[in-house]
Amino acid sequence: LDTCMLDEQGNYWGEIDSEQITWLDNLLRKTDKKQPLVFLTHFPIFTIYGQYTEGTTKSLGKGMIVANGKEWAEMVRPYT
Repeated sequence: LDTCMLDEQGNYWGEIDSEQITWLDNLLRKTDKKQPLVFLTHFPIFTIYGQYTEGTTKSLGKGMIVANGKEWAEMVRPYT
């Protein structure tokens, strides 16, 4: 999944855009729930990097993690 979004000014952030969410939803609907799945992303879906390096209450900026990772997790939960 391409999780690196970029605007006209060159600012970037981690997100799975709506086109990919739709594609993934359609693909998962046709996939057996017992099928192993592997996902590769540029920005991590979930991470403890900030908490590990900065402290347990550190929040991550939008360039460090996928903003809609929870939506992805809910989509793939039936396959775990």
